[in-house]
Parts: sequence; C-alpha cells; structure tokens
Amino acid sequence: MDDVVATSQLCRPPRLAGLVDHLWHSAGLIPERRERVLPNGTFELVLSLGDRHRLVDGDRLRVLPVASFGGLRATPFILDHPDRCDTLGIVLRPAGAFALLRRPLSEVVGLTVDARELLGPEVDELAERCAETHDPDERFALVARWLWDQIARARAPDPAIAWMAAQIEVSAGELRVGALQKETGLSKARVIERFRAQVGVRPKLYARLVRFRRVLECLQRGELALADVALEAGYYDQAHLTVEFREFAGLSPTAFIAASYQGGSGNTAREPSSTDDLVEAASA
Repeated sequence: MDDVVATSQLCRPPRLAGLVDHLWHSAGLIPERRERVLPNGTFELVLSLGDRHRLVDGDRLRVLPVASFGGLRATPFILDHPDRCDTLGIVLRPAGAFALLRRPLSEVVGLTVDARELLGPEVDELAERCAETHDPDERFALVARWLWDQIARARAPDPAIAWMAAQIEVSAGELRVGALQKETGLSKARVIERFRAQVGVRPKLYARLVRFRRVLECLQRGELALADVALEAGYYDQAHLTVEFREFAGLSPTAFIAASYQGGSGNTAREPSSTDDLVEAASA
C-alpha cells in the first residue's frame, strides 16, 4: 500500500436507497491515532481488510474482528486506529439493518459485535472477495450486489412502523411522535414494541437521533452559526442544542467543530490519546 495519508471515498448505490445510507472506503496512513464517533441513527458493518482497528473499552483496547457490526447508539464511542488502514464500511438505515439481520434490532443497540455471529460465514466470503481487489469502485460494486442479494430474501417489515420511521426521517425528526402513532392506528405500547424491534429504539429517541444527524450535516457544511443551526434543526434555541449535543456527543458543539473531520459522514472527530497505559485485549 502506498505511504499516503488515508482518504475516504463514499458511494450511495441508488438501488439501495432507503436501506443503505452510504458505503465508504479508506486506505492509507492514519495520522490521528484516536477518533470519536458520534451517534447518527444508523447501523454499520465494517470490513477491516488490512490492519485491525481497536475499540476503546474503559481502560482496555478491544481488537475488532475482520467484520464487525455496530448497532445504533445514543452515545459516542472511541476508536484506536492502526498506523495504516484498508477498511470498507456499510452504513445502514434501520430498514436496511432490519432486512439484513432478520432479528429484532434492539438486540444490537449500543453494541459492536463480530458480524459472523449475526450474518454467518457469508460475511467472511464478502471480506475475502473485497480483499482480492484494491479498487474501491470494484469493492463498492461487490458489496452492493451482496447487500441486494441478502436483503432481497428478507421478510417484509411491519408497514405501519416502516411508514412511521420514514416520516420521522423525512421530517428530520420534527414531526410529533404521538401524532404519528395515532395515524398508525396502533396502541402506544404496540408501537413502542414493534418500533424497538424494527428500528432498535423507542420512536422519540429515534426522532432525537435523526434531528441530531441534521445538526451534524449542518455543521459539516459550515455555512451557519450555531444559533442558526439550532433553528434549522428544530431546537428551541442554541442552549437547547448544546444540551442535546453534549448528551449525544459527550462534548460541546464548539469542541466538536474544532476537532471534527471535514470529510466522510460528518460524525467523526479527532480524540486526544489518553496518557493512561491501556491493556490491549487478545486478538480474536
């Protein structure tokens, strides 16, 4: 691999719109050791085709498997990177994750697990096929075909919950969840139960995460002051935005802006390395 700083390439397969947010590929040297990843209401399947990344887990480093699956989160997590990477990511909307996993998404919320436990040996075969070529476009094409084959065999989701989640996404989390629930004709308890299975979390939390994603998108564009971002994303004011931001990101909006990466999906930032000695877990 060339000794060049890693850059990310993104792909949004039109055929998988609504199921896959985007695919990304990064290869090369990584100048920043640690990265903070903020929640944005998505799930992610990551293939490490070169050196392995590590998840900072308290005072330990947990080596991630070749194929790892990250559930939807409401808090940030910290990655500890190798010196260089060759990595491909599949960022899934809840509808895509539900179709791919074929199990309640509440089971993986907040977790990062070995994707083989969820998807079986087929994910190993995908990683092997991607490793056979270094061309990002060919890898994207392989992944898109694999996803389509996997998702095409999935059972149909509950249409009422799918509609409700879509309305939350289209409105960027601004529509009232109670009103949407009444439109489904289902009881509040039934909506919560089915929503957690099909999306992973309760409707109100998902709406907050979708709204937070809109904030991150506004910050990535860099066109608005924070007060204007707050109004654009449907918060009462900048103070309301700051409280919500600290809850989801673990730091203030201004601190995130100062450390954020301009490329990629807009939900990552540089994380200062800890001075504590971390004990690295045994590799899987």
